[in-house]
Amino acid sequence: MERVKDSRFLFDLKRKFRYILEEVEKSTFDRNTEVRELESLWEEMFTIASRSDAPYFRARLVNLKRQLDGFVRNKAYEKREFDILYRQLDKIRKNDLVDFLDESMRAKLERIAEASTLNRSLEQAPSIEGFTFSGIPLFLTFRCGTVFFIVKSGPKKIFRNIDRSKEKVLYEGKKYPIFPGRSIYFSWEEEKNWESEPGNLLMIRHNKGLRFFRYDSLGDTFRIPEDTFQRRLKKVEDTIGQAGIQKYFRKAGVRYYYIPEEE
Repeated sequence: MERVKDSRFLFDLKRKFRYILEEVEKSTFDRNTEVRELESLWEEMFTIASRSDAPYFRARLVNLKRQLDGFVRNKAYEKREFDILYRQLDKIRKNDLVDFLDESMRAKLERIAEASTLNRSLEQAPSIEGFTFSGIPLFLTFRCGTVFFIVKSGPKKIFRNIDRSKEKVLYEGKKYPIFPGRSIYFSWEEEKNWESEPGNLLMIRHNKGLRFFRYDSLGDTFRIPEDTFQRRLKKVEDTIGQAGIQKYFRKAGVRYYYIPEEE
C-alpha cells in the first residue's frame, strides 16, 4: 500500500512541476523562485523513486535533471528549451505505474537473493541497481579567471553583479568565505582593469552547509562514480596549491582543479 501511495504522490509532484514550468515560461521577469521550486520538486520525485527501488523512474528523472541543470545554468528561457523539458516530463507516464510497483518488488527479491549467496566464492552478476544512477555523484565545472575547477554539485544559486574584491559574503544573517581568496583570484587575471568590474558568485548547498565560489563562466555537469573519480585524480605540482588545492581531474584535455568537500 505504501508503494501505491508513493507512486501517486510522485505523479502529483510531476503535475506540480509541469504547472510551475508553465509559469516560468509565461513569466518575463525574475524566475529564480520558480526555478528553485522546480529543483526542489525534482529532488522529492527522485527521493520517492529511490525509496521505491524503481530504476526506470530514476533513469527518467536523471534525464529530466540533466536538462533542468542546463536550463538553469544557461538561463536558456527559449521555447526550444521549454519543449525539451516538457518532452522529458511526458516520458514519465502514468500508465507505467505498474512498472513502478513491479520494479520495487523485483529489487526486493534481488536483495533477498544476494543476501542468500553472500558466502559463495563465485563472483555474482551485478543486479539492476548496479546499472542505475542511484548514488552516483553529480559534479560541476566552472572557470575562475584563467583556472578551471570541479566540485561536487548540489542545490545551487547564482549571484551576479557582485563586488569582486569581497572576501566574504553575508547570506541569511551569516558570513561565508568566498573561494578562491581575493589575492589569489587577482593573481590569476591577466587584465589590469577588471578589478572594478562586477563579478559572479556560485552558491552550492552541501550536506555540511553552504559554500560560495567566484566564477567567470559555468561549465558542464556530469555524473561519475566516486571510486572512478578518485582514481583519476592527480596530484597538483604547480602554484595552484596556494589556493589549498591538492589534486586535479583531467577531462577532454582540460585540467580541472578539484575543490574537495569541507570536513
